Amino acid sequence: MYEQIINYIMAIAPSLTAVIGAITMFVKTVGNTSTLTNRLKETVEDKMTEVMDNTDAQVTALKEAVKQVTESNEIAIMREQYKALQTELHEALKQNAELLAKLNMRGY
Repeated sequence: MYEQIINYIMAIAPSLTAVIGAITMFVKTVGNTSTLTNRLKETVEDKMTEVMDNTDAQVTALKEAVKQVTESNEIAIMREQYKALQTELHEALKQNAELLAKLNMRGY
């Protein structure tokens, strides 16, 4: 009877070794996958932080550029308005001079 039990154990031992080896490999694979996943997560977080910082810097630069363009457009508009006012003032002064000359000719 003991011989028969020993024979069964000897028959099952290679299969049991293979099963234990497979379980060990599975546990190692799960552990390695977990490690790689954590590294990938850290890498992605670092890259996302870097990308967000770059994006913030680009947005800030773009806002500044838009502000400068807007200000330069406003300055150009103000210059045009100033030129128009100078022209109108020159015309008004010219008309005043003509009217004054007419009044002086009439003796007022």
